[in-house]
Order: sequence, then structure tokens, then C-alpha cells
Amino acid sequence: MGRELKEAQDALSKRGYGCFEEWYTAMGFRRQNVYRLIDRYEKLILPNWEERELIESLPVSLTYEIANPSSEDTEPKRLAKSSVLSGDITTLREYRELLAKLEAEQTARKKAESDYEVLRDTIEAVTESEREVKSELEALRARPSPDDGGI
Repeated sequence: MGRELKEAQDALSKRGYGCFEEWYTAMGFRRQNVYRLIDRYEKLILPNWEERELIESLPVSLTYEIANPSSEDTEPKRLAKSSVLSGDITTLREYRELLAKLEAEQTARKKAESDYEVLRDTIEAVTESEREVKSELEALRARPSPDDGGI
């Protein structure tokens, strides 16, 4: 449907004055739906022409979700979109569940990396403190004791 609307838009735009809008309105379409279908076609189907049959068989709500420009903002979104385009995910619910899982994994990984850095910094600080304490202890041992009669 997006392809047909895009072709009609291109053909009618040559006439000017907004006749495309008149045309789709007369057909009973709403502006938002028309442009969502055109965007879905331009941003999802054209770039993935080899998978067009798969994409056309998916629920429209899922294809709108992965055609959205923000669908590649993060690594979890890119991976979830890739799972749809490979045929592993076929419903919006599965997509959202996978996305939530991938985002949770990314959050956990970032927290683990942050915890690791804090732990590493703490170990480095303790190691440095240990060196300082050993150095002070050696200095104290090297000084003559008042009991030795040196003073």
C-alpha cells in the first residue's frame, strides 16, 4: 500500500497545488495514515527490498515500529530490528519483549563495567596505600630507636 501511495504522490505532485491530498482524502484516507505508509515503504521496504515479502507479511504495527527513525538509535534497537528483518521476530509483542531483554542486558553490562571500574580504582588506591605504609614502616625501622641509646 505504501508503494502505491508513493507512486500516486509522485504522479500527482507533478500537477502541483496539493492534488495528492485531495486524492487521498477523497479515497477516505487520513493524512497520518498515508504518510506513515509512505514512510514505511521508503524507510523499510525500499532499503530491504530482498525481504519485502517478509516485511509485507508482518503486522503493520510492527513494521511501523521498525520503520521509525528511532528504531536504530541504540544497539538493542538495531539488534531487535535485525531479528525482525531476519524473520526471527514476527509480532510487535515479540519485538518489544526482545527489545526489553536486550536493553536490560545492556544496562546490566554497563553497570558491571562501572562496578568493575570502581573496584579497579579501589584496588589501585589500596595498593598505593599499602606501598605508602610499607615505605613509612621501612623508614621507621631505619631510624634509630631511643632505646638503642643512639639519641
